[in-house]
Amino acid sequence: MITINDKARDYILTKGGCIHVLHGNGAAMCCGRVNFGPSIEIGEPREIRDYTLVMMNEIQVYLPKNFHIHYPLVIGLGNFLGIKSLRIEGWKLL
Repeated sequence: MITINDKARDYILTKGGCIHVLHGNGAAMCCGRVNFGPSIEIGEPREIRDYTLVMMNEIQVYLPKNFHIHYPLVIGLGNFLGIKSLRIEGWKLL
């Protein structure tokens, strides 16, 4: 299950109240295949038909139809040198 923390929710609401999740791409490495995880973007996805709309914590969240997770993830807000960005916490690389 995915949850949105309060700081991220407040930030998303100031940007329109809608986000979408993008699948991460896997990469083959010497030790096996590694998936660097999904990312979050503000707004609706380009291809809405490939997504499912879910309401979470007052936010419209578009999840890819083939997006499956088996452990809890949290959408949080990062701040680096004053630049805010959304991030997913709890993703397992392997």
